[in-house]
Amino acid sequence: MLTQPARVVIGTLLYTVKFEDLDDTLVDRRARALIEEPLVDLTAADEYQAIVEALQSSATLTDVIKLPDPCRDRHSEQGFRDFLSRLLARMDTLRPWPEAPHRPLDGSPWESAKSLWVIGRISMDYVDAQRRLNYVFRAGTQGDRKVHLVILKLRSGDELALVAPWWPDSDHVAVLSRERPWRPRELLAALIDGTRFRSDEVELWSN
Repeated sequence: MLTQPARVVIGTLLYTVKFEDLDDTLVDRRARALIEEPLVDLTAADEYQAIVEALQSSATLTDVIKLPDPCRDRHSEQGFRDFLSRLLARMDTLRPWPEAPHRPLDGSPWESAKSLWVIGRISMDYVDAQRRLNYVFRAGTQGDRKVHLVILKLRSGDELALVAPWWPDSDHVAVLSRERPWRPRELLAALIDGTRFRSDEVELWSN
């Protein structure tokens, strides 16, 4: 029985290669994609471990997802497993992997925080924001309000929360800090780094 991360990674790989020849060019392309643009809520290390788990399992990996009839028999189980083994080897040759610009954290300490400082406003709702960020916003509370949020630890060690809705008249995403920020511009620049947010979509907010 595969864990959910393993099912997600293997299912995604199986779907994306369903019409492809499993040659070394494809191995290189998929390895770089996993490292440079990890799947939602996963890191490159998570993806690597998911593939290791899958290869060590007795599961039929070509049945993890149901493919359309025209491509269901394109790749044999042995051929797909060989592709995954070569994919791991290629990821190993690409080490050290670049450090992620940010990673998600548990949000509970933020929900009970007494003071939060708004440092920025992202001009979109949380559904669009999570597509740009590649992390899923979780349902939570802020005071007596229901919100959707994701907590990020930046490469600098700073922590930020993206929360929506924050303003009563808008669905836009607020960027919050638990500590009074002395470098709001730098923090917002670090947030933009490595995401699909454009600089014109992230506005410095004056408290």
